[in-house]
Amino acid sequence: DQIVEVGVRALLQTYEARQDARVPADVAADHFIQAFLNLIDWWLRHDMPHDPERMGEIYRELILRPIEGTALRPRVLEISSEE
Repeated sequence: DQIVEVGVRALLQTYEARQDARVPADVAADHFIQAFLNLIDWWLRHDMPHDPERMGEIYRELILRPIEGTALRPRVLEISSEE
């Protein structure tokens, strides 16, 4: 549970709720982290049948794209210009 909590906090520092979100940000973030950890667990339990690049593609299709399409979007980082 602590790993999930830390992951959710970190995720919500880099992602924010979409204005048109259909899912609350905290629910989406928890799902994102749980799904990510489960994907890694599956990969390891099955003796890493796919290379890391392929797993990255699977991650994007199964986890990242759906979350970004329904609930979260990357935060825009504000860069301050010092004169």
